[in-house]
Amino acid sequence: MEISFKPIELCDLSEIRSFLKDSDRRLCEYSFANMYCWGAQYGMSIARLEGALVFGYPKSGSFFMPTAAAENAVCALKLLMRDYPRLTLRSLTEQDRESLENLFPDKFDFSENRAEFDYIYPSRQLQTLSGKKLASKRNHINAFVSDGEWRTERITGDIRDALLEFNKRWCKNRCGGMSLSLKNEMCAAEKMIVDFERLGLSGLALYKNGRLVAYSIGEPISDSVFCVHLEKADEVERGAYQMINREFARQICAEFEYINREDDAGDEGLRRAKMSYHPTELGKKYRATVRVKK
Repeated sequence: MEISFKPIELCDLSEIRSFLKDSDRRLCEYSFANMYCWGAQYGMSIARLEGALVFGYPKSGSFFMPTAAAENAVCALKLLMRDYPRLTLRSLTEQDRESLENLFPDKFDFSENRAEFDYIYPSRQLQTLSGKKLASKRNHINAFVSDGEWRTERITGDIRDALLEFNKRWCKNRCGGMSLSLKNEMCAAEKMIVDFERLGLSGLALYKNGRLVAYSIGEPISDSVFCVHLEKADEVERGAYQMINREFARQICAEFEYINREDDAGDEGLRRAKMSYHPTELGKKYRATVRVKK
């Protein structure tokens, strides 16, 4: 059987979300918006193979773990190994690694990259910000609410243009100083805002004295985990980041046990910010590459 890949499209949303939900993974890559808005920039393609969803980058032979019932996933893996002698599997969980080691002994070499680990928090912790460790977050929020009126608004298509303009200003303040990963993120952010409703996303905008100062967007990735894809705020407005973080957890994620705030892409500033909220779990990800025979 020849593997037939196609670019990921919005029309694939319903089917792909069905596959992803059944996989019950807690990692951010296993979400449709992530695949469509980030992955498509790098040529992500998908295939239906032996009852499994296969997605990744055929040109480089790099794929994610097929999502399907165990037997179907194994069949899909065997076909991938047949067609890609130097196959790489990425964003694997600890369970994925154990399964591969049991199914294909001595077939793969495994590695991990700290920059790819997801930050996972109890939803309740981000809603309350209780305890001494998070006192500084509460102080920033107190400063935010002390000198003016504020409100939140659920994101809809009606404020699309305002969000896009906010992103332009946010980028302009970093003129020339953005890393490649951040530039790619802003391209993905634009796509996510433009296709917000068709992607079925949830989002919250934060206003201070009538001015948009922050927003956040995400989607569920399982019955218990909500993934925050985007969070942007005016850094001049003290407490804006802390406030949008808290209000998003309270208003959007209240029904979920955990919140996944994605990885830090190796950015030290972003790492410090995400660690400052004291994640209870780092979503470790492995890469597996077919071992070269000597």
